[in-house]
Amino acid sequence: MRRLLLALAAALVLFVVGRWVVLALVPQTTRIRWRLESMCEGFNETRLSPCLSGVAPTWRHASGGLDRERLTDALRSIFFHEKDPESGRFPLRAEIEPDSLEIELDEADDARARAHLIGRFLVLEHGEWSSAWRARIGLELARDPERGWQVVRSEHTDLEADGRFLGMR
Repeated sequence: MRRLLLALAAALVLFVVGRWVVLALVPQTTRIRWRLESMCEGFNETRLSPCLSGVAPTWRHASGGLDRERLTDALRSIFFHEKDPESGRFPLRAEIEPDSLEIELDEADDARARAHLIGRFLVLEHGEWSSAWRARIGLELARDPERGWQVVRSEHTDLEADGRFLGMR
């Protein structure tokens, strides 16, 4: 029994150390991609914390003067009001179009980066997901020692919008 416990403890230590080593070697561009994907997943699961995990407290969106506090309020409202009252299903999805994500690390400052992507919001209607809004999104990111990569500024250009996203008809 004692050998089994020692073997399990050793396996756990090896797993933790191995995971730490692997994560320490992950390129910064991969970390940024993971952060952005996690934010999309948070939106799709109506979880506020993952959505905001990559948004710096000082974040500003270039158009409209949107800041983190207003974004937080908007997400809360969307998550509460857009759920189907009968099924509880959330009829909106966010995604980064495959192969659209480009990340550039700042050569002069390794704690800064820029990312460009095409984001898409889908709406569920009659059991089918369809694109309601596409935008080219530009992000400026900074690496925070405690929070990891954070979006500090963003901008977007609409590519397609049919008015169905959040009932904007």
